[in-house]
Amino acid sequence: MLKYLPELLSENVISQEVADKISDYYLFKRNKSQNNLIMIFGLLGALLIGLGLILIVEYNWYNFPKILKTNFAFLPLLISQLLCGYTILKKRSNVIWRDTVGCLLTFSLGSSILLISQIYQINGNLGQFLLLWSLLSLPIIYLLNSSFTSLLYIIGITAYVCESGYGYQTDSNPLFYWLLIIAVLPHYIRLIKVSTRSNFVIYHNVFISISIIIALGTLASTYPEIMYISYFSLFGVLLNLSNLEFFQKHNVFLKSFSFLGSVGTMILLYMLSFNEFWKNWNKVNFNISGVLFSQEMFSIVILSSLATYLLIKKYKTHRLNKRSPIEFIFLAFIVLFVIGHNYPNFAIVSINSLILLIGISTILSGLKYNRIGILNIGLSIVIILILCRFFENDFSFIVRGLIFVFVGIGFFLANYRMLKIRKSNES
Repeated sequence: MLKYLPELLSENVISQEVADKISDYYLFKRNKSQNNLIMIFGLLGALLIGLGLILIVEYNWYNFPKILKTNFAFLPLLISQLLCGYTILKKRSNVIWRDTVGCLLTFSLGSSILLISQIYQINGNLGQFLLLWSLLSLPIIYLLNSSFTSLLYIIGITAYVCESGYGYQTDSNPLFYWLLIIAVLPHYIRLIKVSTRSNFVIYHNVFISISIIIALGTLASTYPEIMYISYFSLFGVLLNLSNLEFFQKHNVFLKSFSFLGSVGTMILLYMLSFNEFWKNWNKVNFNISGVLFSQEMFSIVILSSLATYLLIKKYKTHRLNKRSPIEFIFLAFIVLFVIGHNYPNFAIVSINSLILLIGISTILSGLKYNRIGILNIGLSIVIILILCRFFENDFSFIVRGLIFVFVGIGFFLANYRMLKIRKSNES
């Protein structure tokens, strides 16, 4: 683009002021791209140096006396802390330095904990190690204002909650995870205030959302079946977050939250469209008072209330007609879940009907707004539903083949019509 500016200026296509703005814009993008590249290589360099030192020391590890092993255990940590001090004093405004040193210090903490535990035969399990490592890494995020360290921390606490909540060794309480995820939110909020279009903001949107999705399952205890309501409500929250005034101004959030909420909701619907879950749910006997005071119900009340509040807010702003019926699924599922305990066949038919409704609604939306991508998503929803029913029901190969042929023809005709409409509009 820059090489055409002199020609555009000489032909009086643009003014000098516009040319200067275009030049500044592309130079800024180039510098930003170079800084991102430097940051990536800096982080890779920190990782490789750390791994190289570990391999060198490990080669002669068992020949070293205990005191020398201890010195080696703390040496990477000491070097990282010195670099941390230098960064705070001299390079505090340099993002590359902050993230590189934060990464190096975080891994040095982990290696020191492991080495000291091995040298002095300190007992413990993986969950306890991950918890200690995460707690010690937390101050680094705020000390260096390092977003990369924040992402490592989120990965660490997610691994911790998986180990303590899903693993065989459950000495640690997975409920402690929720305090750990709250602890990183101040950095996330500050990151948003600085620049909503930063890549790290998008990464935090995805990492925090996926971490909470994974951790929510650890709340399943006495009545794990009802956690489906919690998950539908959680995805409802993600889908309806766009109602908040802040998120309406910054579309970068809508893409990540809406994508995760939509995909999560559809996966659950496809899972529950099969007979097996509802037949088993029909046989479950439970105590009403026990359910009401369970931690599963606690999560349901919080998430369902939040999702309902966001949906009501959307209703008040008169924007419901611009949204997909997928945003109402969490409310519909609560009703279906209760009815499905006594009438499983009704729930199965209703779930399949909801999937079909979402697919058709998406197809119509694609046709209305002339969007091929949305049209194909709607067609894919219907096709996946047909595939699910083929795996569950006994259809002959001829019937399956004919249905696939007709669906394929419909897929082709829908796209052909869309392209034809676009071509006529352009002409």
